[in-house]
Amino acid sequence: LTRFPFRYLTFEFFPEMIRSSSSSGNDDDNDDAADLLMLVRDAGYICDYEKVVKGNTREMLNEWIARIRGHVNIFCELE
Repeated sequence: LTRFPFRYLTFEFFPEMIRSSSSSGNDDDNDDAADLLMLVRDAGYICDYEKVVKGNTREMLNEWIARIRGHVNIFCELE
């Protein structure tokens, strides 16, 4: 994302799929999914989920991720 930045970025976010392949081996762990969102944010993107998640801490992201059933589409724009 930083080497070849796009102005717009969209992706389907499947927390359950990320959880099941988690590096921790814990199916209740949302840290890997939060890491993905933080990677995109740290690359300079502002994403639409930020309107829903009040704050940008790992804990707040994990709470939002835990409420997702299935998947969500995330749209981002480079700052």
